[in-house]
Amino acid sequence: MQDVAGIDEKYKQTNKLLMDLRLEFEQLEAAGENSSLSLQETIQLNLTSLSRLLNSLEMECLPSQNSKRKEIWRIRLLKSTRI
Repeated sequence: MQDVAGIDEKYKQTNKLLMDLRLEFEQLEAAGENSSLSLQETIQLNLTSLSRLLNSLEMECLPSQNSKRKEIWRIRLLKSTRI
C-alpha cells in the first residue's frame, strides 16, 4: 500500500510549485524583454521540480493499474496541474 502521508505531502508541494510558477510567469510577462536571467532560471528550476514530483506521484499512485488506465490517470493528473 502506498504511503498516503508521502503522497499527500507531494501533492501539497506540487500545488505550492504551481502557485509559485503562476506568479513567476506573471512577473515574466510583465517584464517582457527586460526579464532577468535569475527569474528565468527560477522558473526552469520550478518546472523541473514539478516534473519530478508529477513523475513520482504517477509511479506511486499507478503501479497496479493497466496501461490504458495509467494513460487516463496520467492525462488527468497533467490537466489538473495546468498553469
